[in-house]
Parts: sequence; C-alpha cells; structure tokens
Amino acid sequence: MKKTLLSLTVGICSMFTAQAEEKEKVQQSFGYFNYGFGLPELIDANVGYRFQRNHQGFDIGVGVNPLVFVYGAHAYANYLIYPSPSKDGQAYIGLGVYGGTFDHHRKKFSDFEPHNVASAAFTLGKEFQRNETDKRFVQVSVLPVSYAKEKFRFAPAIKVSYGFGF
Repeated sequence: MKKTLLSLTVGICSMFTAQAEEKEKVQQSFGYFNYGFGLPELIDANVGYRFQRNHQGFDIGVGVNPLVFVYGAHAYANYLIYPSPSKDGQAYIGLGVYGGTFDHHRKKFSDFEPHNVASAAFTLGKEFQRNETDKRFVQVSVLPVSYAKEKFRFAPAIKVSYGFGF
C-alpha cells in the first residue's frame, strides 16, 4: 500500500512537471518562519529554509509544539514540485519526511515521557510575492504519523500553516 501511494504521488508530480509550460526561469531561496494549526498538535512554530530551481525545490526546517496538549520538537525535509513556476506566486506539491519527539501527558517539566515520531508528509501549498522583499505562503500537510513508546502506533495528523519569508 505504501509503495502504491508513493508511486502514485511521484507519477502525478512528474506529470505536472512534464506538461507545465516553461514561462520563466525561477531560481530563489529564502529563510522563513511559519506557524500552524492542526490535530493533534493544535499549534506549532517552525523555522526553515526553502530553495527552488524552476520546477523543483527543497524545504528543510525545525520546529516546536509549545501549547496545551503536546510538547515536542521536530525536524522535516520536503521535496517540492512547482507545476507552473513564477516569481509572483505559485502553487506547489511536496513529499517529505517528518521526525521528532513529543509528550502529551506532561503535567510538569520533570514528568516528560517522550514518544518518538516518524512520518511521511504530503504537502499542498501556495506562495505569494507581495512585493520585492515580502514572500509568504500557506500550506496544508497531511502526515500518517507513527510514534513509538513501547510499540509502534499510528495516528493521522493534519496541519494548516502560514509562513513569512525573510
């Protein structure tokens, strides 16, 4: 099932890349801060770096989940496909990995019992260029998260985030 889903995603991404018209050459890179909302983490904050060359890009970052039910830290990396590259604004599809540690039973800092997290990530997003120095984006990520304490368990996660380039 995992191989079928991966093959289907790669096929769709390559189809967009092969059929998109080459309107302009786009090469850019920028650092960013984004915050997101979702389940089960409720709120998370990330700092990352994104690089794009025409139809392909790469995104890496680290983040924390600071509030209410989940306390944790994570890192991620995504391969991005831009079907219609543009300097003004563009959509993208991403496939990547996500990993970290969290604890949802913490009552005080000394009670931290971490769970390790590993997951694939599927992302859909849109970048906006408001002016020469103001780059922003909005994205939705779906993660079929697996975490381990004594044995592996699975819990789906979804995140909606908004980012500011710098």
